Amino acid sequence: MLQLGLDMKDKLPGAKHKVGKILFIYAFFSSLWILFSDQLLTLLTNDLQRLTQLQTLKGWVFVIITSGLLYVLVRQELRSPVGGDNSSFALALGKTNGNHLKNLKTRIISHKSHYGFGLKQQQLEAHSFDELLKGLPNRALFLELLEQLIVRSRNGQVGLFAVLFLEIERFEIVKYSLGQQAAEQLMVATAHRLEACLCSTDTLVRLASAEFAILLPNIQYFEHATDMAKYIQQQLRLPFDLNGYEVFATNSIGIAVCGKKHRYFKTQESSKVIAQEAEFNFPYLHTPNSQDLLNPNHSSATAELMRSPLTYCRRAEELLQAADTAKHYAKVHPDVRYAVFNPAMHQQVAARFHLETDLRRAMECQQLMVYYQPIVSLKTGIITGFEALARWNHPTRGAISPTEFIPLAQETGLIQRLDWWMIGEACTQLGVWQRTFATEEPLKMSVNLSGWQFGQIGLLEHLDQILQQTGINRGSLKLEITETSLLKDSTSGVATLEQMKALGIELSIDDFGTGYSSLDRLHQLPIDTLKIDRSFVKRLGTDCESLEIVRTIIALAHNLKMEIIAEGVETTQQLSLLRSLNCEYVQGYFFSKPVDSDSARELIAKGLEYHCLNC
Repeated sequence: MLQLGLDMKDKLPGAKHKVGKILFIYAFFSSLWILFSDQLLTLLTNDLQRLTQLQTLKGWVFVIITSGLLYVLVRQELRSPVGGDNSSFALALGKTNGNHLKNLKTRIISHKSHYGFGLKQQQLEAHSFDELLKGLPNRALFLELLEQLIVRSRNGQVGLFAVLFLEIERFEIVKYSLGQQAAEQLMVATAHRLEACLCSTDTLVRLASAEFAILLPNIQYFEHATDMAKYIQQQLRLPFDLNGYEVFATNSIGIAVCGKKHRYFKTQESSKVIAQEAEFNFPYLHTPNSQDLLNPNHSSATAELMRSPLTYCRRAEELLQAADTAKHYAKVHPDVRYAVFNPAMHQQVAARFHLETDLRRAMECQQLMVYYQPIVSLKTGIITGFEALARWNHPTRGAISPTEFIPLAQETGLIQRLDWWMIGEACTQLGVWQRTFATEEPLKMSVNLSGWQFGQIGLLEHLDQILQQTGINRGSLKLEITETSLLKDSTSGVATLEQMKALGIELSIDDFGTGYSSLDRLHQLPIDTLKIDRSFVKRLGTDCESLEIVRTIIALAHNLKMEIIAEGVETTQQLSLLRSLNCEYVQGYFFSKPVDSDSARELIAKGLEYHCLNC
């Protein structure tokens, strides 16, 4: 047993100090036994023959106790997996291949008594898959191997090494559609393919239900890590056969490279390609704190660090987190196959976290406001309604653009609370205006509704409650929904729209022409208005193609008995072209920027007519 511990010292990086601890405990216990055991025996008897027999018994007791002690210490300190066969031992060391995985699975399934005879075969197989994947090195062992590499790198003993963080994005879908067993089969099959991609010195670990990490302990150039990511994705792109079902598993990979080397790239051209592939653009990126990255007195060095493909870290957990951060970037950008960690990514994640916290606080402390942009009739030049828009005045950063916090609200699920707050505030304000001002046609209020709301329990009841509480005229509330949300092939979605219409709510497709359009289904939807996106309106008069697109959208809407609103109108030329195309309503900075409720009230009170529409 002692020899096993000594052998493990050389086979397992990081076990050296553990073996030393075991030897120290063994030596301490042995010393106590030698010093006091003879004295204890003389207290028990003075008979020489009896003392000789006790001496022999003492020797056997010493062998049994020390053997048991060493076994417990070695088992605990080296975290040996369940079972003592060579395949389990190889898995613990990370020296795995397909045969080891297959042998371990066979061993587990054959020992049915381990789980009890009362288990069904399906339950037994589920346990076997779980045990099979547990045979891979665990997170603690993986981090220890990584920690040793970082220490050796600091001492100049190793060159470059890399961590790949991989997430299988189809795990949950397979789990809830084909069952837990099929999902675990997918993970086992994925482990097989990953093992086939790796060298004997590489280490694979399963971190979570659908997450794996790979340690490449010795790479010559930076491209070797990215080439490995490409090769893995190529292999995982092939379909999996799960009990007769063909399953395709999409994945995202994050890469973090660490170490010291004179040349990071094999060729200069490769460095340019890597730089292009690693480019990213974050909307709420803050300036990095150079003190945390490098010497703050050397700005040029800090700039070089931000461009470097290497990850500078002090602990293994930081390097794994860096790879995870890069994986998250690859996951939220569908056009990115894999991502290489850059220090600015961490800054962006930190900024996003703080922005999310501030947004939650803003919703609680009423820092958000509703602004209103007038919608004008091209026929009369009179304001017929408003679009309600969310605005955020941050206590320290000032005004934050909706392009920053709206996507964040959608990603975090805060959009539901934001939607209901917006609808409630806008309808309350509209009710006040309708009771205060007598207009020929009741003012209308357009409010954006996230597609995330569809399918939520209580949607229609909540809308009806707001209409009753605010007392606005039926037909005055218009919900704007993106075309991608509206045009999904969902019978239940169409039924929901019909029920909204029954409540007296009008429906509008927002930013029409920019999303996924299914003209075949458009005529089946109970839509009242198409809203032309500002990107097309902006190019009117300068781009013939945009003019034809706008002309086509307006003709389509009229053929389907729908009205048209053009947003983003800023010039007289745009206004004239839209009038010539028979567009009914317009909004934009040409008339008014979004304003607060008091300013909007003044516009209504003045009975403002835009006579320039007739010029």
